[in-house]
Amino acid sequence: MNRSILLVLGVVLLAVGLGVSYGEWASGSQPWGQLLGDNFLFARSLPFTIGLGIVFGFWRASGAGVVWRSALAQFAALHRARWCCTRSRVSRWSR
Repeated sequence: MNRSILLVLGVVLLAVGLGVSYGEWASGSQPWGQLLGDNFLFARSLPFTIGLGIVFGFWRASGAGVVWRSALAQFAALHRARWCCTRSRVSRWSR
């Protein structure tokens, strides 16, 4: 399948999903308040937004360079998280 067609399909599905969620949210027939309604709108839009991110990532993928950059970024993020966790444990033990 052509990557551009896949990207367009992902954008269309995102628009339809957000439109349906916004239509429910704006109808006013929900029994909860405004803040909880906003949270539900956000929660219902997450699968469509994540799906669009996956489709866009697939569309942008152009070989081994992208894979290695992604692997390096994930390694750096894991290393940073491990360092923060270790630092917080050491500071707790030193009290």
